[in-house]
Amino acid sequence: MSIPTDQIIESVKRIPEFAESEICVERLFSGTNIVSLVKSNISAVVFREFRAAKLIDPNRERAVFSLASDLNIGPKALIVEEKFRIEEFIPGRTMERTECSQYLESTALALSNFHSIPFHSTQNSILSYLENWKTECELNLSTLPSDSQILSLINSEWSTVLSLLVYNSEEFVLCHNDFSYGNLIITSTGVKVIDYDYSGFGHPSVDLATFCIETMFDFSQPVYQFLPQEELTKDQQQVFVQHYSRFSKRDFEDMWKKFLRSKATVCFLGALWAGCQYSEANTSMLDYMRIRLSLYNKYKNELIFL
Repeated sequence: MSIPTDQIIESVKRIPEFAESEICVERLFSGTNIVSLVKSNISAVVFREFRAAKLIDPNRERAVFSLASDLNIGPKALIVEEKFRIEEFIPGRTMERTECSQYLESTALALSNFHSIPFHSTQNSILSYLENWKTECELNLSTLPSDSQILSLINSEWSTVLSLLVYNSEEFVLCHNDFSYGNLIITSTGVKVIDYDYSGFGHPSVDLATFCIETMFDFSQPVYQFLPQEELTKDQQQVFVQHYSRFSKRDFEDMWKKFLRSKATVCFLGALWAGCQYSEANTSMLDYMRIRLSLYNKYKNELIFL
């Protein structure tokens, strides 16, 4: 049950500049949390209601948000409560899928800045997600016909997926783990990164791979559209990784090889996520899962030629 509009308005009016203003609340498209844009005639803020989510660690998300806020890398936290957070509205617009290739350098810079957030852990977040989501996925899909072959494919590829993970922990950073165009805001001062629900400690190549892969998916509709012909070209992907390597002072050739491995890993991880989201009311997730698995196989097989 979401927080009623009148309670959202009451909470926002605790911010001095909103205290005497007429306020309107607009629900935004969102995934894990319930997000609203709250506007007066002179200002705006984002109201984020936390929902129970089995697939993420909400305490980690809040810690990352606080760090990013303090370092001016993301939106500022204005009011933080147990059930919600009111945060700064960043003036700008969400990056469009079709314009990702136009912002490769500024996106790489924003990612490098995000990865510079001082966050340390002993846990590889991608390994944790793979393990936890596989368990949840198997449980969620247990009612599928035995001849669907999806679960058997996941199990048969499991050891290969684990071998493709980048384990160089000395290179680990705070990863976003959902570094898609929909979580990037184009502003007058550059690209800003938002929504840290899946963030955690891991290898930076995961975020590089996610950005490139998700240019093939239109997530703006209830049924995701797969547009493989619009994948960033190999040259564009290399330019993106080159920019990132320069900003983060890493070796490009080494990062490129790890990026290619992470493309396969990220596709498999996305398939598990889709399996966890599947339900009788959301059957399209099964098709999305199949697409991600086909991409996993494609990128895995391309590694043979390295």
